[in-house]
Amino acid sequence: MITRLQKNARFARIANRIPILRNFVGSKLFEGVSWPGEKTAAMVISFDVDYAEDEAMMPELMESLRKFGFRASVACIGKWMEIRPAAYEFLRADDVEIVNHSYSHPNHDLIDDTRKFSSISRAEMIDEVKRCHEIAVQVAGKPPDVFRAPHFLWTREMFEALKDAGYLFSSSGFYSEEAPAFSLPRIVDGVLEIPLYRRCGTYHTLRKGGTDETGWLALVRSALDIELSRGGVAVFYFDPMDFSGRLTLFEEFLSGVDKDRLWVTTLGGLCRHLST
Repeated sequence: MITRLQKNARFARIANRIPILRNFVGSKLFEGVSWPGEKTAAMVISFDVDYAEDEAMMPELMESLRKFGFRASVACIGKWMEIRPAAYEFLRADDVEIVNHSYSHPNHDLIDDTRKFSSISRAEMIDEVKRCHEIAVQVAGKPPDVFRAPHFLWTREMFEALKDAGYLFSSSGFYSEEAPAFSLPRIVDGVLEIPLYRRCGTYHTLRKGGTDETGWLALVRSALDIELSRGGVAVFYFDPMDFSGRLTLFEEFLSGVDKDRLWVTTLGGLCRHLST
């Protein structure tokens, strides 16, 4: 499906420049893309574990996911896994996918606040990816095959570095309703990049955006409705700490997922399917 994705992305870029064609972009984005089990659309739930407060919430969140038969992708920092391996025992479960989130998470206020991932050298990027990979294998007992850039700060050089480090899948960017290709995964320098729904992220809504719980639920449900209407994919990323004291909110979201029409998978599962 890679060739089809590239063709659809080219159409989106061209159509977005021509007013008369803009209304057709959404309906054409995922033309020729099919989902397992003859599902209408796809969904991925992912978490970024950046702090101890995030680590503390993951076991509860995974139990909630299991109630509904869902899996999750979890972006983890190598340094924290190295220091606190016991906090990452949950990664050894078969229904958890580990995502490489770099070794030191450059620009992290507690680990490495002197650099930004988007400004370090290619060699440093490769080292960050490889060191996290090695620790992930030791701690989780399985290798990650998807990368997520710290703070979603990426450059084109990052994709070359990922290939050098043995990675062909990434979920490091945002998109918005105004972006030409919207939620369509795309190939960037040979790496499959999976966009995210930033507007639904808990950091930008529940924690910092002033969005209440009802408003947040409306946002994620709207995103799913959009992707169901176009046969696309909604990739969510949440910060686990934002569900502290809000586990019922998370389960309310899960209970509203239409499993009859949505293929719920992991980032790796999505990437491998689209790479066929």
